[in-house]
Amino acid sequence: MNRQKKTTLFLFSVLEYREMEEYLEKMAAQGWLLEKVGLFGAHFLRIEPINLRFNVIVYPETRSAEVPASGGALNPFDPQAQPEQWTFLAGTRRFLVFCTPRTKNLCNLQSEHAARQKILQQPVWGHEGLILLAAVVALVVSLQQSIPVDYSRLLTNRGLVSLVYVPLLLLPVILYAGHHVWRLLLSQRQADVRRSLPRGTFRRSRLRGAVIVALAVLITGLSIGALGMDLFTRRSSRVLPGPGDPGILTLEDLGVPAQPETIVFVREGSLLVPRHTDYREIADAGVIRVRYIETRWPELSRRLFRQLLQEEGRLFSRAVRPAGDDWGQTDAYYLDPGSTMVMLRSGSRIWQVESHLDLSNELLRSQIQERLEI
Repeated sequence: MNRQKKTTLFLFSVLEYREMEEYLEKMAAQGWLLEKVGLFGAHFLRIEPINLRFNVIVYPETRSAEVPASGGALNPFDPQAQPEQWTFLAGTRRFLVFCTPRTKNLCNLQSEHAARQKILQQPVWGHEGLILLAAVVALVVSLQQSIPVDYSRLLTNRGLVSLVYVPLLLLPVILYAGHHVWRLLLSQRQADVRRSLPRGTFRRSRLRGAVIVALAVLITGLSIGALGMDLFTRRSSRVLPGPGDPGILTLEDLGVPAQPETIVFVREGSLLVPRHTDYREIADAGVIRVRYIETRWPELSRRLFRQLLQEEGRLFSRAVRPAGDDWGQTDAYYLDPGSTMVMLRSGSRIWQVESHLDLSNELLRSQIQERLEI
């Protein structure tokens, strides 16, 4: 069964009224007649394919709600246009859409000169200009808040998306409003040397609309994908790790003959940090905790390691000191006076080990390095 109505994206600027007319003519030839114009879309009704001519009136002196079924009572239209021969279809505060059969040789309701004058009278910092200004300010503020980068937000997909969500969200707005302001400035600049406004092409208008839609879909996809991946990862962490999983160290591995009373295992990760686990065993005889992070690139792990080390150093109970001589790693630090906590980095991998034991003990260090493959 054929649809009788459909909605399409309608992202034309009012400055693209000629391109708008061309689009509506193509739709009518395909059997779709404009019914209503919304904020981002246009609603069409199914008709028999027909060859219509459209005329878009820019910045009308009347509102679309006040326009009768035909344009006969509208003024001040060109008297030679025979307004009664034009049919009003839809409109907004900034433009009205009329149509007539192409077989009728009628003048436009609004001449090119009148449309040009209407557009040139508009302030640059009008509706779209204010939107552009607000979007640019919001983008600058967002970037300032993201610098320096909080690398800990890269540990999850939702944190990763949060770093780029606001800039990506603002890009379609800046693209749409910026194009309008640029066209208006270009029109005003060339007003003295050209009789007509600079005109784009229907293809360029559609391309810009496609880019805006693609960005919106990308933002939505990133958000949904990030939440979905994090949800799946957290659900999978309910299953305890196997003995061969990286970043896992048990009390038994340390020679502590104790049955753990509590085992906690949390698995997270993101596109940039594919593996981030936190494993803990708690027993009467002692505790062990290993936090393991694996990044895509060594440089990213280096920056993340420095940030995590600074965060640990701010804690009241910490006493950060180098442990490279003990562990044979440049990036190795004890985090407390008793050496029961150590943070290590090798290549793209980071470990943070905590226990009730003195981790500076040579035999214990060798056991940990062998088990964690440090």
